[in-house]
Amino acid sequence: MGGDISEENQEPLLKKIYYENCPGCKVDLNKETNLGIPYKELSFIWIVVLSSALPILYLFPFLYFMVSNVTSYMPFT
Repeated sequence: MGGDISEENQEPLLKKIYYENCPGCKVDLNKETNLGIPYKELSFIWIVVLSSALPILYLFPFLYFMVSNVTSYMPFT
């Protein structure tokens, strides 16, 4: 009962049960197996963010001309 810890008490109190098609279980397993920085997942996010911003970037050079043409045709300006 003193300060020693027996092998029985070293078992975790809650045993993790992983289900086959559970998305949270897949994330937990991935976190346990890969302890480093997830470069693959970060690159996927980077590609999605970059590709979603590209159409907006193509419009910005022409946006000034689109707005100036609309305001030149307004009769009340």
